Parts: sequence; structure tokens; C-alpha cells
Amino acid sequence: YNGHPDTVVIHVKYNIIAKDTGNFMLVFKRNDSLIGASSTRFIGVQSNYIEYRLPVTWIKAGNPDTLVAIISSSNLDYPKVPGSYLYIDGIQFINSAVPFPNGDFENWTAASSEEPDNWFTVNFGKTNVPSVTKSSDSYNGDYAIRIETINTLWGKPSGIITNGKFGDD
Repeated sequence: YNGHPDTVVIHVKYNIIAKDTGNFMLVFKRNDSLIGASSTRFIGVQSNYIEYRLPVTWIKAGNPDTLVAIISSSNLDYPKVPGSYLYIDGIQFINSAVPFPNGDFENWTAASSEEPDNWFTVNFGKTNVPSVTKSSDSYNGDYAIRIETINTLWGKPSGIITNGKFGDD
């Protein structure tokens, strides 16, 4: 990714269980160095889609070569609380010639469970239901993404999506 937005816009609704926190984070990198970021957290209940406009803070000049997006329906550290969920739709950049890839979540690829194109989930570690699902309850377009914290095969709750790969920096 090589755009240079000044704002990220997201549409979200959520039900985050007490003592839990949902997260939305973007990191812009160049040559593996952090050059910009944007983030917010979600707590409580938001029953209808609400728009967030998040400024991008640039700490170095120039365009990135990498965009890392991490969206989680639960604490990134512990404790993780099963049952929290987060819907995200319509991720877009303001003042960037390069759009956010598949930020409208309209493109999906069928696997053992459907996976949103250009994103990676923990659905491979599911027990009986996937953590990340396609939802027709969208803000705009046909689909949004629903992220729910569930217990994985490893007995650890998780509900996370990234455009990177798990285990990579």
C-alpha cells in the first residue's frame, strides 16, 4: 500500500462485554519502519452503525510501502472475553488516491468458512462456529464483517482479523 491518507472513516456497531475492549488499528510502514498510525477502541454497546473519523498520525514524511490493519472484537492482551462482537463496514481513506483494499467487505473467497478477500482471520482455529463471518447487516453495499470473540481449538478466546499474516511482524 502506498497511499498517504489523512483520515480513515469506518462504520461500526458492536456489543463489547464488560471488562473487554474491541480494537481498530492501522499501521503504515516503509522498509519495515513505522511511519504512521491510526487507532480507536470500542467498549459498551452501539446497536446501530455509527461513523468514526480517525486521523492518521504521520511521524515520518513520504509514502508507506505497507499497510497493516488489525481489528479485534476483544482485548488484544488478556483477558479475552467470549461473546463480544463487532461489525465493521465501509472502511475508506480521505485524501488518498489509493483506496483501502476491500474496505467495503464486498469480496469474499469460499474456504472452509468464507474469508474476506485480502484479509486473514482466526477461522482456521475455530471450534464449532467461525469467529469472522460475512454479514448482510451492512452500513452500505451488500455485506459487512462480523467479528466475534470465541473459544478456539487451543482453548483461548479470540476474535481478530488482519490484512497481514499471523506470526509475521
